[in-house]
Amino acid sequence: MAPGTKGFISVLHAATASRPDEIDTVLAAEAVTLALRELGYAAEIVGLMPDLGGLDALPSRRPLVVFNLVDAVNGDGRLAPMVPARLDALGLRYTGACTTAWLDTLSKVGTKLKLAHEGLPTPVWSEDGRWPNGDDGVDAAAKVIVKPVWEHGSLGMDDTSVMPAAAARQAIAERTARWQTEHFAEGFVEGREFNVSLLACNDGVQVLPIAEIVFEGFADAAKIVGYDAKWAPDSPAFTARRAASVWNGPSPGLPRCCPATRAPAGPCSASRAMRASISESMRPGNRSSSRST
Repeated sequence: MAPGTKGFISVLHAATASRPDEIDTVLAAEAVTLALRELGYAAEIVGLMPDLGGLDALPSRRPLVVFNLVDAVNGDGRLAPMVPARLDALGLRYTGACTTAWLDTLSKVGTKLKLAHEGLPTPVWSEDGRWPNGDDGVDAAAKVIVKPVWEHGSLGMDDTSVMPAAAARQAIAERTARWQTEHFAEGFVEGREFNVSLLACNDGVQVLPIAEIVFEGFADAAKIVGYDAKWAPDSPAFTARRAASVWNGPSPGLPRCCPATRAPAGPCSASRAMRASISESMRPGNRSSSRST
């Protein structure tokens, strides 16, 4: 199909080359743009600056949809909701989570408060390393994990992020100062770790294949997926874990939807896989977004 015959799509990111996770976003934007062009769309990358001025020219170009890959602005995850908010104000359709979803879930502490309000279990936590009601069941030697409130992708996290509860207060202060973003502590849950992704569709939710993170050769080190494990291929942490598929069946108790996401797994090119994913994400009403530690 001739490039551009199906209309114009803008691919947004606001990443820099300052960190490996940011570079990954730039590479993702390039892959999405290539796949869209192979699908017959006129696709163009728009790299946003912190003032988001690059959005103002989009309405005059009448994009079919804006492919939003912004999960941080200039490396700051707290600013990500500004992009869908601005797109809403401009009246442009876009992929990914809406502004409300971003605001409701971006803060890990805010999300935990919502879970607790609904009676759903979530590990005990502290925003400053001091535990309510004395210790609220948290022994000074109990393991807790210190993590950023607003950031994802395990920014700044490694096996030293797991520590005795008594050390959390100092660690929160030090890491907040170092990374210039708030941190908090929560009880560390030992056990198996799974990746479960959900895809929202017009007629329900599709549970995508579930994978377990298998930790190998960690000995006494904390079994967590830290920053190096995700973004530093030369790090021992990157190779000391693997993903094992544990379920690839239909979604139990949920409507079956989005047929392309249920296709049997098999060898294919990255471009082909991206095209299939894009075709589904652009179906009217589809919203999907990925968030992680």
